[in-house]
Amino acid sequence: MFERKFELCMDYTLYSCSEVGTISRYKVTNEEGIKDHFVKFDALDLTAACTCKMFEFVGSPCHHVLKVLDARNIKDMPPQNILKRWRKDGKAGITGNYSVPIGDNSQSSLAKRYGYLCCMYSIVAARAAKTMDS
Repeated sequence: MFERKFELCMDYTLYSCSEVGTISRYKVTNEEGIKDHFVKFDALDLTAACTCKMFEFVGSPCHHVLKVLDARNIKDMPPQNILKRWRKDGKAGITGNYSVPIGDNSQSSLAKRYGYLCCMYSIVAARAAKTMDS
């Protein structure tokens, strides 16, 4: 998946939009020009955020961000762009202390509860699938 994204980033063109301190903004476009995306890059901590939001949805950097990293001559993926689930030392299961708001009816607490329950369901299903008795 990553190799395909890296190959795709070669088909894109990068335009510098602005630079304020350590933060740079880039416009990333391809030959077809169907949709341009904008990437905000912070040279201080090597974080990048793209308007396509692929990292937030899929958990891996998009080819727009890869294009910016390549143009900035960053050859090693910054650790904050690699989620634990994609690393060799990533393990299944929940670690840490999770608190889920119960009394609040706001959309954000609903989304947090839903995410927590989905995560718990995945863990239970993975354990139950190990044997027929489970």
